[in-house]
Amino acid sequence: MHALAGALLFATAASLAPGAPAPVGEDAVWSPPAGFQESMRAACKGKSGDALGACFAAEMKNAGAPPAALAFTRRTDNQGYLRLFVGGGRVGVACATYPFRANENDVCFLVNGSPPMLDVDDPRNQDRPALALNVGYQALQKKYPNLAIFPGDRGGAPAIQGQPRREGGQEFIVEYFLQDGCHACARIAQMRLAFNFDTAGKFEGSRLRTIRVLKR
Repeated sequence: MHALAGALLFATAASLAPGAPAPVGEDAVWSPPAGFQESMRAACKGKSGDALGACFAAEMKNAGAPPAALAFTRRTDNQGYLRLFVGGGRVGVACATYPFRANENDVCFLVNGSPPMLDVDDPRNQDRPALALNVGYQALQKKYPNLAIFPGDRGGAPAIQGQPRREGGQEFIVEYFLQDGCHACARIAQMRLAFNFDTAGKFEGSRLRTIRVLKR
């Protein structure tokens, strides 16, 4: 068998391996019809936890959400729906809306790689130890002891910029705000992290790109 054909066959088999999630694509994007939020909240009133999530998914189905959209919602534990997908490479950007959250209703994931669905706002995916050693970050932390990292705009189109790397693979630039301790507190600086994936779509880690001070 030709080497390239063998590699493609292996990749296809791997993507269809038992238990492997189906790739996320444009077919999973869903726009709720007018009045969905109101009718869904009325139908799910009084529910919480898993029962609330199940009710939300059921109302999505009743409102005409396609199977791919419902499959994505299941991957969020029935907490959100996909409103934007940006492909163009092995790893894509999937931005979802979580209607029940008090804050950060817009959430973005890097999908179809390894891991299959990576939340860019999960601290475990951000190199916090390396960030703590950065001189600029240390100076801000000294001036603002309550300095905290909050998501940047996750509602834009696209909210995250992806680009190929010279050495192969992909890099995604993600913006955050450094704020003085809370959601409503002053924004001190804007921070950009780069999330790197190799040619096979495996996450290699994140690294600090820039910190731009907004408030002195």
